[in-house]
Amino acid sequence: MLGFPGRLNDIAPVNKQESKIVSREPWWAHPPANGQSEEDVEWGYLIVYDNGKIEFTLDERPTAEEIRTRRGCR
Repeated sequence: MLGFPGRLNDIAPVNKQESKIVSREPWWAHPPANGQSEEDVEWGYLIVYDNGKIEFTLDERPTAEEIRTRRGCR
């Protein structure tokens, strides 16, 4: 299970050609275990499109600054 609300099966595929990104937030794949540093967690991006679709991708790791200043996933 990913580290964001909802089940992975609830997320519909996104046709990126028809949608625009409205939010791209650093997000962990799994919350840190007790005593685990956030630096050691696998990170990706939670992407929200203007049509309401949500996508999580591990294609690129957010920078340390993006992780440190993120708004969600705490």
